[in-house]
Amino acid sequence: MPSNALPDPTWRMPKKPALYPGTQTRVFGFPLPVERQIAIADKFKLKPNSKPLARADAGFIHLMEIVPPEWKKYTTVTRRMEGGSGAVVHAFCLYHNTNVTQEEVDNLPSRDSIKQVWEILDCTEGPRWYKYAEV
Repeated sequence: MPSNALPDPTWRMPKKPALYPGTQTRVFGFPLPVERQIAIADKFKLKPNSKPLARADAGFIHLMEIVPPEWKKYTTVTRRMEGGSGAVVHAFCLYHNTNVTQEEVDNLPSRDSIKQVWEILDCTEGPRWYKYAEV
């Protein structure tokens, strides 16, 4: 596999969201549910004998230390649960940019940056545009 190959070779950069008055704010990033934060803690052997939420906190803190600077932003988004239920839930999202301005929309991350974060997160799904959720 070439060194710049993404974890999912079929992944393509999603279409940019349109900007118009009343557009819902979106962020381009990776969802970061608690289970993913715990998996990061486990991957880096952080707080192995602690309760799940302590491990999630440790995973999140470590993640913010090791991702590229342009990815050190997070918020809450809505997303569909994985699996068959299709329920819409709130989750943290590690994001690169928003659709607040055209400049932000056009400021997409490089392929290398996406690959680096994808590999750190060790997730199956690539980044995409998520709806910002005010909680």
